[in-house]
Amino acid sequence: MDKAARTKEFLAGFACALADVNRLCDEPTGCANALQGAGLTLADFIDAGIDEYDLAELRKIIREGGGSRADQARLRGRRKRSA
Repeated sequence: MDKAARTKEFLAGFACALADVNRLCDEPTGCANALQGAGLTLADFIDAGIDEYDLAELRKIIREGGGSRADQARLRGRRKRSA
């Protein structure tokens, strides 16, 4: 298995784990902190083709537990707008 396939499998497992923790424990802040600590963004998961079922929960995690708008933007993988 090549590196790209291993990366996609890791991201699928990580997304599933975070999504399940939030579904079962309702811990969006903790899940958002784990996502941020891993240095991953929603864009990384989208680019890897992660299942929409888990992406929907990741969006909820970012929306409800992602902190400020700037923090949420970083977790989504968007750049701040310049003035």
